[in-house]
This record gives sequence, structure tokens and C-alpha cells, in this order.
Amino acid sequence: MKPFLFLMRPRYVKYETFLMYSDTSNYKSADLVQSAIELLKRCKTLLERVMSVLDNDVDTAQFNTLLKVTKANMVCMQLYLSGHAQDKEVEFDWTTSSAFPVIRFKKKG
Repeated sequence: MKPFLFLMRPRYVKYETFLMYSDTSNYKSADLVQSAIELLKRCKTLLERVMSVLDNDVDTAQFNTLLKVTKANMVCMQLYLSGHAQDKEVEFDWTTSSAFPVIRFKKKG
């Protein structure tokens, strides 16, 4: 089964997602999206905390891209949850980062 939410693991970040390893067959899609939003909120908070400690511009730039993708995905999932994207198809936008896609919605058909 493909995970609902997946993130590639950079060598400098260690994390696990409970969605990756849990049985999602009993979840409703809204529950999955809500869980993903909560996970992204925690990821955003952690990234902001890490970036506040870093003093090297190169390291900050690496985390800044990940933070942008996290915020964009959180907004997209919140739009989906509020009903604004229910009739749309999901696509991944790789232009921000080659390792982390941004979730986008496009009209079906």
C-alpha cells in the first residue's frame, strides 16, 4: 500500500510519520487529511525552531526550501478539507524542490 503522505528523508533530518506505518483502511479521507495537516504543522514548527538556531546561510537555505514546501502543502490540504478542492485531481509540483513535491490541485477532466 502506498503511504498517504510520504517525505523523502534528507540525511540531516530524522523523523517518522505515523501515517506511513499505520493501517489506514479504517480512516475516512477527512481523517487522513486532518492527520496530515497536524503532521505538517509539527514539521513547520520544528523547521522554524531549527532555522532560528542556525547561523550558517547555506544550512538555512536548505531548510528554507523544505519550510516553503511544508507551508504550501499544509494550505493545500486545508483547502481540500474545507471542500474547496473536493472535485479536483491531485498533482505534484516539483519546481520548488527536486526532493519534495508541492501538492497542487487541478480540475478533473
